[in-house]
Amino acid sequence: MVRTSRAIAGGDLTKRTEIEGKDEIGVLANTFDEMTENLQQRTLELEKTNRILEQMDRAKMRFIKVAAHELRTPLTVVQGYAQMVKMKSKENEDFRRYTASILEGTSRMVEIIDSMLDVSRIDTHQLEIMPEKMQVDLVIEKVRTAFQPAFEERNLSFKTRGLTDLPTVCADKELLYKAFYHLIGNAIKYTPNEGSVTVKGWMIEGASQSEIEIVVQDTGIGIDPQNRELVFEKFYQTGEVLLHSSGKTKFKGGGPGLGLAIARGIVNAHHGRIWLESPGYDETTNPGTTVFVRLPIQWIDQ
Repeated sequence: MVRTSRAIAGGDLTKRTEIEGKDEIGVLANTFDEMTENLQQRTLELEKTNRILEQMDRAKMRFIKVAAHELRTPLTVVQGYAQMVKMKSKENEDFRRYTASILEGTSRMVEIIDSMLDVSRIDTHQLEIMPEKMQVDLVIEKVRTAFQPAFEERNLSFKTRGLTDLPTVCADKELLYKAFYHLIGNAIKYTPNEGSVTVKGWMIEGASQSEIEIVVQDTGIGIDPQNRELVFEKFYQTGEVLLHSSGKTKFKGGGPGLGLAIARGIVNAHHGRIWLESPGYDETTNPGTTVFVRLPIQWIDQ
């Protein structure tokens, strides 16, 4: 029984005691073998279910990739003609307003398609990293410029601290832009009007390598502790999706639920870490959320 229990503990669920008898030891051995048989059967069922789920996930990602590629072509055509109409309708204010709305809508759709393709590349390990020496503060400034209209419309303040003191890091500039674009966009989305978004940075001296830590902090509605890991999963959204508004920078605006998953995939691809902290979820007191991103200064070639 000792040998059998050790074998089972080591992962061999086919092992049996082979003890026969009607005394206490025999009954105990038979019960032990029955438990092992049930455990083996359950394990086989779980393995089968896991294989099915993996196949379904791969099929889903293939569908997302194909759908994104198929949608991109007609959207490009719509954008092209809308831009032509806009250029030729300088004296017609109504036409200019209509085409501006079309272009805004198609740009939003293209952004969603790009996110779908990004998450597909991340899940299939096809994300190409082009590391180069870069300054993180310039990336954050570029993100701030992209969201400036939203900051003004929502009367949100945007502050930075310590970013210009950070050393250059070896990373993919465009991918880090996407990561912080999603993180800051998420902070905007879940922060009520007249709130604030702050991005801070500092050095972390480690025993093996030096890192930088970038923190995106908001004064938003916060996140329930039980959802801190779930929010990084693709397609996960908090609250009732149908009750969300459609604007990506509106308070509790809609979206495909891919932003944090993409940010995590990009940070992981840079051999970094990403996590968040929040006192909890409360739309009255707005406890806020803080997202931490830690990146190595030197590129780690693995």
